[in-house]
Amino acid sequence: MASNDLSLPVEKLQEWAAELRRLEAEIARLNKEREGYLEKIHAVRLIFGNVPAAAASLSSGSAEGATFTSIITETLENAEGGMTPRDLAKVLESSALGDRFRRNPNAIYTAIGRLVERGVLARRGKHVYSTAVLEKLGDDYEEPPQESEKISVRDLILKILSDAKKALAAGEIMDEVKKVEEFRARIDANPQYGYQNLSRMAQRGQIERRGKLYALPSAASLPSTD
Repeated sequence: MASNDLSLPVEKLQEWAAELRRLEAEIARLNKEREGYLEKIHAVRLIFGNVPAAAASLSSGSAEGATFTSIITETLENAEGGMTPRDLAKVLESSALGDRFRRNPNAIYTAIGRLVERGVLARRGKHVYSTAVLEKLGDDYEEPPQESEKISVRDLILKILSDAKKALAAGEIMDEVKKVEEFRARIDANPQYGYQNLSRMAQRGQIERRGKLYALPSAASLPSTD
Protein backbone atom coordinates (compact mmCIF):
# COMPACT_ATOMS: atom_id res chain seq x y z
CA MET A 1 0.00 0.00 0.00
CA ALA A 2 2.83 2.34 0.89
CA SER A 3 4.37 1.76 -2.55
CA ASN A 4 1.10 2.70 -4.28
CA ASP A 5 0.82 5.84 -2.13
CA LEU A 6 4.26 6.95 -3.33
CA SER A 7 3.56 6.32 -7.02
CA LEU A 8 1.50 9.47 -7.53
CA PRO A 9 4.09 12.00 -6.28
CA VAL A 10 6.86 10.15 -8.12
CA GLU A 11 4.90 10.25 -11.36
CA LYS A 12 4.10 13.93 -10.81
CA LEU A 13 7.76 14.76 -10.19
CA GLN A 14 8.74 13.00 -13.40
CA GLU A 15 5.99 14.84 -15.28
CA TRP A 16 7.06 18.22 -13.86
CA ALA A 17 10.73 17.50 -14.59
CA ALA A 18 9.90 16.67 -18.22
CA GLU A 19 7.84 19.86 -18.54
CA LEU A 20 10.66 21.90 -16.99
CA ARG A 21 13.13 20.51 -19.54
CA ARG A 22 10.71 21.38 -22.34
CA LEU A 23 10.32 24.94 -21.06
CA GLU A 24 14.08 25.41 -20.64
CA ALA A 25 14.64 24.24 -24.22
CA GLU A 26 11.98 26.64 -25.47
CA ILE A 27 13.47 29.53 -23.49
CA ALA A 28 16.92 28.77 -24.93
CA ARG A 29 15.45 28.72 -28.46
CA LEU A 30 13.64 32.02 -27.94
CA ASN A 31 16.70 33.67 -26.41
CA LYS A 32 18.78 32.61 -29.42
CA GLU A 33 16.15 33.95 -31.80
CA ARG A 34 15.93 37.21 -29.83
CA GLU A 35 19.71 37.61 -29.89
CA GLY A 36 19.59 37.33 -33.66
CA TYR A 37 17.19 40.26 -33.85
CA LEU A 38 19.37 42.29 -31.46
CA GLU A 39 22.37 41.75 -33.71
CA LYS A 40 20.35 42.86 -36.75
CA ILE A 41 19.29 46.03 -34.93
CA HIS A 42 22.89 46.70 -33.95
CA ALA A 43 24.05 46.23 -37.56
CA VAL A 44 21.47 48.77 -38.75
CA ARG A 45 22.62 51.23 -36.09
CA LEU A 46 26.23 50.90 -37.23
CA ILE A 47 25.22 51.81 -40.78
CA PHE A 48 22.46 54.38 -40.22
CA GLY A 49 23.12 55.65 -36.69
CA ASN A 50 20.46 55.66 -34.00
CA VAL A 51 17.17 54.19 -35.12
CA PRO A 52 13.72 55.47 -34.12
CA ALA A 53 12.59 54.93 -30.54
CA ALA A 54 10.18 52.17 -31.58
CA ALA A 55 13.05 50.05 -32.88
CA ALA A 56 15.34 50.99 -30.00
CA SER A 57 12.74 49.73 -27.55
CA LEU A 58 13.10 46.26 -29.04
CA SER A 59 16.63 45.97 -27.70
CA SER A 60 15.74 46.99 -24.16
CA GLY A 61 12.71 44.72 -24.03
CA SER A 62 10.26 44.25 -21.20
CA ALA A 63 11.25 43.08 -17.75
CA GLU A 64 10.42 39.53 -18.81
CA GLY A 65 12.48 39.70 -22.01
CA ALA A 66 15.49 41.64 -20.74
CA THR A 67 18.88 39.92 -20.72
CA PHE A 68 22.27 40.87 -19.30
CA THR A 69 23.62 41.37 -22.82
CA SER A 70 20.69 43.52 -23.95
CA ILE A 71 20.89 45.77 -20.86
CA ILE A 72 24.67 46.19 -21.21
CA THR A 73 24.37 46.88 -24.95
CA GLU A 74 21.60 49.44 -24.51
CA THR A 75 23.39 51.17 -21.64
CA LEU A 76 26.64 51.58 -23.56
CA GLU A 77 24.95 52.62 -26.80
CA ASN A 78 23.29 55.47 -24.89
CA ALA A 79 26.48 56.43 -23.01
CA GLU A 80 28.70 59.33 -24.07
CA GLY A 81 31.83 57.26 -23.52
CA GLY A 82 32.95 54.04 -21.91
CA MET A 83 32.08 52.39 -18.62
CA THR A 84 33.96 50.03 -16.33
CA PRO A 85 32.58 46.57 -15.53
CA ARG A 86 31.95 47.86 -12.02
CA ASP A 87 29.79 50.70 -13.42
CA LEU A 88 27.87 48.22 -15.55
CA ALA A 89 27.43 45.93 -12.55
CA LYS A 90 25.62 48.78 -10.75
CA VAL A 91 23.31 49.16 -13.76
CA LEU A 92 22.50 45.44 -13.78
CA GLU A 93 21.97 45.40 -10.03
CA SER A 94 19.36 48.17 -10.28
CA SER A 95 17.68 46.66 -13.37
CA ALA A 96 14.75 44.27 -13.69
CA LEU A 97 17.32 41.46 -13.52
CA GLY A 98 18.85 42.71 -10.27
CA ASP A 99 17.97 39.61 -8.23
CA ARG A 100 19.32 37.30 -10.91
CA PHE A 101 22.52 39.35 -11.18
CA ARG A 102 23.11 39.29 -7.44
CA ARG A 103 22.87 35.49 -7.50
CA ASN A 104 25.53 35.33 -10.24
CA PRO A 105 27.57 38.58 -10.36
CA ASN A 106 30.36 36.90 -12.35
CA ALA A 107 27.98 36.65 -15.31
CA ILE A 108 28.82 40.25 -16.24
CA TYR A 109 32.29 39.14 -17.42
CA THR A 110 30.79 36.36 -19.53
CA ALA A 111 28.25 38.77 -21.04
CA ILE A 112 30.87 41.43 -21.82
CA GLY A 113 33.18 38.80 -23.32
CA ARG A 114 30.43 37.53 -25.64
CA LEU A 115 29.57 41.05 -26.79
CA VAL A 116 33.24 41.86 -27.46
CA GLU A 117 33.58 38.66 -29.50
CA ARG A 118 30.52 39.67 -31.56
CA GLY A 119 31.99 43.12 -32.21
CA VAL A 120 29.16 44.86 -30.37
CA LEU A 121 31.51 46.16 -27.65
CA ALA A 122 35.21 46.99 -27.50
CA ARG A 123 37.61 47.21 -24.57
CA ARG A 124 39.91 50.17 -24.14
CA GLY A 125 41.93 50.16 -20.95
CA LYS A 126 39.68 49.58 -17.97
CA HIS A 127 36.61 50.69 -19.92
CA VAL A 128 34.16 49.00 -22.23
CA TYR A 129 32.59 50.89 -25.13
CA SER A 130 29.86 50.37 -27.65
CA THR A 131 31.66 50.06 -30.99
CA ALA A 132 29.08 52.47 -32.44
CA VAL A 133 29.97 55.07 -29.79
CA LEU A 134 33.69 54.58 -30.41
CA GLU A 135 33.21 55.20 -34.14
CA LYS A 136 31.45 58.48 -33.37
CA LEU A 137 34.21 59.53 -30.96
CA GLY A 138 36.84 58.94 -33.65
CA ASP A 139 40.38 57.57 -33.63
CA ASP A 140 41.79 60.61 -31.81
CA TYR A 141 39.57 60.12 -28.77
CA GLU A 142 41.44 59.74 -25.50
CA GLU A 143 39.89 58.58 -22.28
CA PRO A 144 39.60 61.36 -19.70
CA PRO A 145 41.86 60.73 -16.71
CA GLN A 146 40.04 58.73 -14.06
CA GLU A 147 40.44 58.92 -10.34
CA SER A 148 42.24 55.92 -8.89
CA GLU A 149 39.62 53.21 -8.58
CA LYS A 150 40.02 50.62 -5.86
CA ILE A 151 39.31 47.09 -6.99
CA SER A 152 39.07 43.97 -4.88
CA VAL A 153 41.50 41.14 -5.50
CA ARG A 154 38.49 38.96 -6.43
CA ASP A 155 37.37 41.41 -9.13
CA LEU A 156 40.94 41.75 -10.36
CA ILE A 157 41.34 37.97 -10.72
CA LEU A 158 38.03 37.78 -12.61
CA LYS A 159 39.17 40.57 -14.94
CA ILE A 160 42.53 38.86 -15.54
CA LEU A 161 40.82 35.60 -16.51
CA SER A 162 38.24 37.43 -18.64
CA ASP A 163 40.94 39.33 -20.56
CA ALA A 164 43.04 36.17 -21.01
CA LYS A 165 40.12 34.24 -22.56
CA LYS A 166 41.78 31.01 -21.44
CA ALA A 167 42.73 29.10 -18.32
CA LEU A 168 45.84 30.35 -16.50
CA ALA A 169 48.20 28.86 -13.96
CA ALA A 170 48.15 30.33 -10.46
CA GLY A 171 51.61 31.82 -11.00
CA GLU A 172 50.50 33.59 -14.19
CA ILE A 173 47.50 35.07 -12.37
CA MET A 174 49.69 36.21 -9.47
CA ASP A 175 52.13 37.88 -11.89
CA GLU A 176 49.24 39.98 -13.18
CA VAL A 177 47.86 40.67 -9.69
CA LYS A 178 51.27 41.93 -8.55
CA LYS A 179 51.20 44.60 -11.24
CA VAL A 180 48.80 46.45 -8.92
CA GLU A 181 51.01 48.07 -6.30
CA GLU A 182 48.57 47.52 -3.43
CA PHE A 183 48.39 43.77 -4.03
CA ARG A 184 52.10 43.43 -4.73
CA ALA A 185 52.78 44.80 -1.24
CA ARG A 186 50.29 42.35 0.29
CA ILE A 187 51.77 39.38 -1.56
CA ASP A 188 55.31 40.40 -0.62
CA ALA A 189 54.21 40.49 3.03
CA ASN A 190 52.24 37.22 2.75
CA PRO A 191 53.15 35.07 -0.29
CA GLN A 192 50.06 32.89 0.30
CA TYR A 193 47.64 35.84 0.06
CA GLY A 194 46.88 35.46 -3.64
CA TYR A 195 46.73 31.65 -3.59
CA GLN A 196 44.33 31.71 -0.63
CA ASN A 197 42.02 33.99 -2.61
CA LEU A 198 42.18 31.68 -5.64
CA SER A 199 41.32 28.69 -3.45
CA ARG A 200 38.34 30.46 -1.83
CA MET A 201 37.02 31.65 -5.19
CA ALA A 202 37.24 28.10 -6.59
CA GLN A 203 35.42 26.70 -3.55
CA ARG A 204 32.64 29.27 -3.99
CA GLY A 205 32.27 28.52 -7.70
CA GLN A 206 33.41 32.01 -8.74
CA ILE A 207 36.18 30.44 -10.82
CA GLU A 208 36.93 26.88 -11.94
CA ARG A 209 40.00 24.85 -11.09
CA ARG A 210 41.11 22.64 -13.97
CA GLY A 211 44.06 20.65 -12.71
CA LYS A 212 46.78 23.25 -12.18
CA LEU A 213 44.90 25.93 -14.13
CA TYR A 214 42.12 28.37 -13.25
CA ALA A 215 39.41 29.77 -15.53
CA LEU A 216 36.09 31.55 -15.48
CA PRO A 217 33.20 29.13 -14.92
CA SER A 218 32.28 27.38 -18.15
CA ALA A 219 29.04 28.32 -19.90
CA ALA A 220 27.63 24.92 -19.00
CA SER A 221 27.91 25.62 -15.28
CA LEU A 222 26.49 29.15 -15.39
CA PRO A 223 22.91 30.42 -15.80
CA SER A 224 22.45 31.84 -19.28
CA THR A 225 23.38 35.50 -19.66
CA ASP A 226 21.37 35.88 -22.87
